[in-house]
Amino acid sequence: MNINLCVQCDECSSKTNCRVGMSNRDVQPLKFSCKGCGSLISLDFDVRGADTLDNRAIEAILAGKGPKDVRLNQGATHKISGATEVPIERGFDPGIDFVDLHLGRVDELAQV
Repeated sequence: MNINLCVQCDECSSKTNCRVGMSNRDVQPLKFSCKGCGSLISLDFDVRGADTLDNRAIEAILAGKGPKDVRLNQGATHKISGATEVPIERGFDPGIDFVDLHLGRVDELAQV
């Protein structure tokens, strides 16, 4: 499951588009630095009870629903520190900085 969001830095107001790949962890803390000023931005996701999100999305797509009709972020909650979430109008704007964040699955990391 991926969650897409845009955040605006509390220090310099720079925006960053974030694509966050969820792993099988219940709590997923992620951090990155603002490209504008270097301030730390934290995203803490809690996906407990949201383990059927991929199944819901696949069912909706197979039923012929379009991307605008499918809410992929259902069930996952998040807290942001160092920035404020701002609405995404029509997908990611290529003129805005982008980060791709992902935690590996716990069982994958055990094999490393």
